[in-house]
Amino acid sequence: MEVLDDIEAACVLFALYEEHESSYPEEFMKYYRMSITSFDELISLVGPKLSKQHTGLRVPISPEERLTVTLR
Repeated sequence: MEVLDDIEAACVLFALYEEHESSYPEEFMKYYRMSITSFDELISLVGPKLSKQHTGLRVPISPEERLTVTLR
């Protein structure tokens, strides 16, 4: 499925973003169509709205991951 492939690709790129934020700016730009700085600025603006509460049953998806999937 194409949607699942996109989500898997988003997860992989997000993992790269977390680990080596400044090491792969070209790949980041190609995938997100924005710079890492722009992504960070956008997450600072919308991150609080994307945050979910931790419950005893699950750990929520981070705002950065939510934004990644939304942008893709």
